Order: sequence, then structure tokens, then C-alpha cells
Amino acid sequence: LGMSGKWRVDPAALETHDHLVLETEEGRVVALNDARRFGQVDLWRTAEIGSYPAFAVMGPEPLGPELTAAHLDNALAGRVASIKAMLLDQRIVAGLGNIYVCEALFLAGISPKRAAGQVSRARLARLVDAISAVLTDAIAAGGSSLRDYRQPDGDLGYFSKQFHVYGRAGLPCDNGCGGVVKRYADSGRSTWWCNRCQRCAPKWPGAVDPNRLSRYAPHLPGLRTGFRRPFSLISTGRTRQWRTRRKPRSASVATTAAPK
Repeated sequence: LGMSGKWRVDPAALETHDHLVLETEEGRVVALNDARRFGQVDLWRTAEIGSYPAFAVMGPEPLGPELTAAHLDNALAGRVASIKAMLLDQRIVAGLGNIYVCEALFLAGISPKRAAGQVSRARLARLVDAISAVLTDAIAAGGSSLRDYRQPDGDLGYFSKQFHVYGRAGLPCDNGCGGVVKRYADSGRSTWWCNRCQRCAPKWPGAVDPNRLSRYAPHLPGLRTGFRRPFSLISTGRTRQWRTRRKPRSASVATTAAPK
């Protein structure tokens, strides 16, 4: 299935966009309804399903034993993209969508803006547990019906009644922390998060982490370590980055001997 489409089991009648209808020997009927035709159906041997091209590159199942903090730590090592964007990458974890990534990051207390490679092993362990909890509750509630999603029997999914952050921009945080749910766009997808429960210092490639300046100060030429805060937060439009305050370079004049 793509952005739309649904399977219908034992429908009372066929509809206009039922593009594939399967009937079993027992008389059961399964219909693939896809108005936008973004989905596809392939016939593949069950014993060889692991070699199916679309599955071969996928990461572990989010509810399977292969998804561990160690797997995420290895897969995300050195990655500077946000943890939110990386979790939507099916090569990292299979089957996670925008709704469940936002909710899992909230439960784990991880900012969606944090660089994926800078999330600690302990936080990744909490994230694995949060992913499992969110998906288990969503399955029990029948999924999340926002627009056209339906269960195979036609019923709605009611997990949307349990959203903590998704679609709640401007509302108070459920944790009672005093924060407000915010929304921003990341990799073309809307992201919702609590600005207090999921607080994160900005981290970009090449930026200096202010919490580690005392450690790196001896190795930064020109750093004015005499100040209490030897760094400044520079904001230019939508870009925010920690930068060190350096002493201005003294002007130097190069002189050359005039030809005789």
C-alpha cells in the first residue's frame, strides 16, 4: 500500500476502486481498494520472502527481538540527521510511520531535533521500549483513522484518541510539565513535540557544544576563556548554531622591498 489504499475482507459489495479481488475455496473474499493506485501486489514464494527486494534492505521489525538499543546505536553511529528523520528511514527500522515516531519520541523523552548519532545508548533503550508500547497500544485500538484509514472489516481505528503530541500543536503537554506542544517540518514531514519534556540543545555539524567548551578550550586558538560564557548563540533566519567567541585578528601589513 502507498499513501492510500486498503484491504477489505468479505465486503458486502464490490466498489469502484476494488482493483484486485481474491476469493478462497471457502468462499471468503479479499478486495484491494486503492483509488490513487499507489500500491502494488507481487506474487512471491513464502520460503523466499526474505530475499524479496523490498524486504531485503529493510531494518528489523519494530516489535521483533532484533530491534534493540545496540542495533540502533550501530545503525545511527555518526549520523548527523535528526533522530526523527532516521526513524522514518525503513532501512533503520521497518514499518514506523510519522504518527508513531512522534509519539514514541515523546514517551522516551527524546527531542526529534537531536542528531541521531548523539543519542546515548540509555536513551535508545528507552526509545525501543517506547516504540513497543506505542505500537502495542495502537494495534489494540485498531490503528489511527485520520482520513481514509479503515481496518479490514471496515471499522475505524481509535488510537488517535490517545495521541500525546501528534496533531496537538498549541495544546498543553499531557505530562503536566507546563510545556506546550509545538509543530515544525522535518524532511518534508510535520513533527509534533513538547518543548519542555523533549528539550534539546541545537547540534549541527561543526558546531561547538557549550557543555563541552571547558574540555576543548585549550585546543581552540583564540578562545576567550576568561569569560563565564565563552560562546554565543547565533541566529540567522532558521539556522541556529553555537559558535565560539574569538578574539579579532590583528591587522597585518605585508611589506616587500621596492626594486632598486
